Amino acid sequence: MKLVWLFIALFCFVNCFDQLKDSNEKVRYEEHIVAIFNLRTDTQVADLLYIIDLFDLDVWFRQGRTFHILMPAQLHRDLATYDLPSRIMISDVQKLIDIQYQSIEKESDNSDFFSEYRSFDEMNTFVKQLASNYSSIATLVELGKTVQNRPIYGLEISGSKSSTQKKRVVYIGCQHAREWVSPMTVAFVANQLITNYGKNVNITRIVDNFDWTIIPIVNGDGYIYTQIDRMWRKNRRQNNSRCYGVDNNRNWPFEWNTGGSSNIACSDEYAGPSGGSEPENTAVANYVVKHSETIGFVDFHSYSQLWMTPWGYTGRLPDDYAAQYQCGIDASIAIFNTHGLEFQVGNIYDIIYPASGGSNDYTYGVGKVTYSYGVELRDTGEYGFLLPPDQIIPSGEEITAATIAFADCIVRMKNFF
Repeated sequence: MKLVWLFIALFCFVNCFDQLKDSNEKVRYEEHIVAIFNLRTDTQVADLLYIIDLFDLDVWFRQGRTFHILMPAQLHRDLATYDLPSRIMISDVQKLIDIQYQSIEKESDNSDFFSEYRSFDEMNTFVKQLASNYSSIATLVELGKTVQNRPIYGLEISGSKSSTQKKRVVYIGCQHAREWVSPMTVAFVANQLITNYGKNVNITRIVDNFDWTIIPIVNGDGYIYTQIDRMWRKNRRQNNSRCYGVDNNRNWPFEWNTGGSSNIACSDEYAGPSGGSEPENTAVANYVVKHSETIGFVDFHSYSQLWMTPWGYTGRLPDDYAAQYQCGIDASIAIFNTHGLEFQVGNIYDIIYPASGGSNDYTYGVGKVTYSYGVELRDTGEYGFLLPPDQIIPSGEEITAATIAFADCIVRMKNFF
């Protein structure tokens, strides 16, 4: 079978990938689809993994024997004669990309900031304005710089209730550049905490009970580059003459590169030359370690609707798993009660796949942040990474509700007050 695929690979190289793109020319995904493979046997999985490696296919999602894969439509048609059951999930990838580009390229007006996707510069302007307009509770902080020397901004939010024992919760977004709903959702939560403080009893309570640090965009270089290649995932480190990017969420220096990552510089899951080599995740790691009062940490990604505890590097459950799981359940119930979406709760290794060098493994294992999570936002594959802009606000609303439930759960579990 592998010889057959070699011939198909040569054919596809000529016919499917015949346009080599300059780094500043927009990458187009015409005649590309996203297919879902629901496999029955380990042999089928092995065959599909071989094809993925052979064609360097972009796996959007994997859970057990289920895969979502971006691929040329012609290749999917060629696969139809083989025992690899699949169906088309997204029939026109470029159409959805164009919708998102139209959204982020719209000129700013007086409409709701969250009605469209926003550029890196627009996001930075927005968080600066929040800090300026609500200076009594919000402070702009710069955690560090990206590979290309762009600032990594966050908002520190603190209510009027002061305590020397007050704990901190840190939210981050956009470690992975193509997950556009992540920074928008994280910024939505920051906006809710700041603008509704003193107006909404639930918001006021959690802002009084905790200090908050909200960082919408960790990987600014990659986020900007997604306006050239919408499917770009990593940062923009130049690894060699032809390969760019390190996966920030495989680069945290705890159990680094022990599984679920790659040593190959062109891979989407390239872990980097060493743990903590990348300035983006290192800036956040240093912040969390410096703020030893941090008790909650959530790293927001998309997609697949998961609320995940450590560990990612091993199937062994963390010592605090029972408490972590309960607060995840509380958050998922709040999400369901908002717009009816179901989020699964569990440890990364088992609920999705092994992944070492991840953020919440580090914050729990090194930073001793008890309630450390990775969250995959909506949806479960209808749009995947290409969520239409009209779903930004619903995503923000359900995660704001989850934030309230999550903060209340920590208080209940720890009996702080």
